[in-house]
Amino acid sequence: MERGFGMGFKIWNGVCSVNFFDNNIKQDKFFIEINNRLSLCYWMASDIDNFVENFPELINKNILKQIFKNSNSLNVFFEQVKEDISKLNGIHKECALEIYHFVKVCMEEFECIHSMPSQDESEDSKLSKIIDLDIYLRDQLTQKYLLHADVEYHRNMAYKFYTKSSWALTDFISYLSHKDEQELAKRALKFGLHNLNNAERAIDVGMNFLKHSDTSTKELRIALKDNKYLSTQSKDIYTNEYCDLQVNFNIILKELFFVTKEFYAQFENDQDPSDAEFKLFSHESNQYLSKLNQVGFKISKLMLTIMNVDLPNYQLLSDMTIKNHLDFIRVS
Repeated sequence: MERGFGMGFKIWNGVCSVNFFDNNIKQDKFFIEINNRLSLCYWMASDIDNFVENFPELINKNILKQIFKNSNSLNVFFEQVKEDISKLNGIHKECALEIYHFVKVCMEEFECIHSMPSQDESEDSKLSKIIDLDIYLRDQLTQKYLLHADVEYHRNMAYKFYTKSSWALTDFISYLSHKDEQELAKRALKFGLHNLNNAERAIDVGMNFLKHSDTSTKELRIALKDNKYLSTQSKDIYTNEYCDLQVNFNIILKELFFVTKEFYAQFENDQDPSDAEFKLFSHESNQYLSKLNQVGFKISKLMLTIMNVDLPNYQLLSDMTIKNHLDFIRVS
């Protein structure tokens, strides 16, 4: 799906801690496994989509073969997760199905799985439905399941604000080319920048909880509990790696929000960016999406490795796309 003007609408990283943990440890562990398998599916789909949409110049015959292999591995893995959700029950299953439905829609959007086409539906209508679903699920998670002290609660708030800003700034670009819609353009720009500010603040709050509360490591502690196959040293190594990845994920997110805000703020001051600035912004945005794919994939893979879950045969494409922005400037 075309992201347009350096922005992506969807970012997903599962859940770290939910309010129904500790009542049934067996169900808790299996829910954590299902959640991370679904998150891994999301990151694989996002990885393929980001590569194909934003880095077509890197595609050759061998890469195309790898994309097909990755896509096949993803679909097989996703179908297995779908079947295994039935082993959950009660609120564990209810929450898992919410996440499954969201990831499935993302994968359809990324064109990684087939969906029934709607012949008469416009692209704007499809995008509006996707955004409505995005906001709905995040509201469901924050209101029904996530703990306020969990970093993922505040990430979900940030994602929701980012989704709203992305939609508004897409409208802004559309209005900008029509002289009789300049007032609408100003309103859309103001709304977009306001939501980017909110997204940055939400990430800051989440970072604070990540540093000063152990709620965000709840899933990790449950996964490690009574694990007879790991030494104390190995558990410590996994814990440190998990925390480092969570912090890194937040840093990348905040940088993405900041770069986006700074770029669009130029329009607010009647300073239209140059072509070179636009190309650099698009490059940086795509780089952040690649980095989020890398780190998100690693978090889910780490959790599943700890839980001794078989992983799909998947080669991360985003690893090939990370470049220093100075190298980009020199090439351009």
